[in-house]
Amino acid sequence: MRGIELAVIATALALLGPASAAPNACGSIKGFTLSLTPVEEGYLLPMAVAGTPRTFLLETEAAYSKLDEAVAAELKLPLKDVPSFMEVKDTHGLFAKIATAPTIGLGPIVRHKAEFLIGAHRAGWGIAVGVVGANFFYGLDEELDLGHNRLGLYLPRDCPFTPFWPAEVYGEATMVVEPTGGFHMPMRLDGHAIEVRVTSSEKRTYMPLSAAHILYGIEKGDPALVPIGMRDTGEALYRYPFKALIGGDKVTIENPEIFIYENKDHQCGG
Repeated sequence: MRGIELAVIATALALLGPASAAPNACGSIKGFTLSLTPVEEGYLLPMAVAGTPRTFLLETEAAYSKLDEAVAAELKLPLKDVPSFMEVKDTHGLFAKIATAPTIGLGPIVRHKAEFLIGAHRAGWGIAVGVVGANFFYGLDEELDLGHNRLGLYLPRDCPFTPFWPAEVYGEATMVVEPTGGFHMPMRLDGHAIEVRVTSSEKRTYMPLSAAHILYGIEKGDPALVPIGMRDTGEALYRYPFKALIGGDKVTIENPEIFIYENKDHQCGG
């Protein structure tokens, strides 16, 4: 399981035809699918920048798309400073510049004057030149079908919910979109209500030890807490035999593979 792998709905800016579907046009879905390539770092997505094909990582939880500063220089993209009242960073440092591409292309979608945060290439990107975040998906319904490694982008419809992909069995679970573009799900894990952040770029599903202690009384040294090495970010990593992760009334993951990491703050947890 990479992060929490579920079909999701988000949004994007694009031109696929009429601005909206007619109320009775529920049988006509206007959209397309893009192939994803699963790799160690996440899922690779093809996208053209200034007419040049490039490979990006899909980051469902990222509010803004990011680009390697060397690629921005190669394509001669104009730069500007990140506004002084903002500080945008990750575990590898700051993104101090914004580049504007004349166009980006996602399949038949062409968006003009598309903006990227610019920084040095991150080790977590692998062979990708950056990440595609929520700002390029504004205005569309997004279907992340990880069972078939594809991303569907569709015009919104004023219709009762039906899955865009055919399936004999499916369940529904509530998702909450955050102001930053990411989203989370209220779920239950072994009888406790939790909030689960959905991410496509984590290799595993994690819980901090502080949260595990607050919710389940799990402490370092618990015989059920099995050490399995270190997380990429340096924290000690453990397995714990959780029984069931439940979302909505039909989505149940039995014996979920959730890894507990030893965070420094032992009073608070996400």
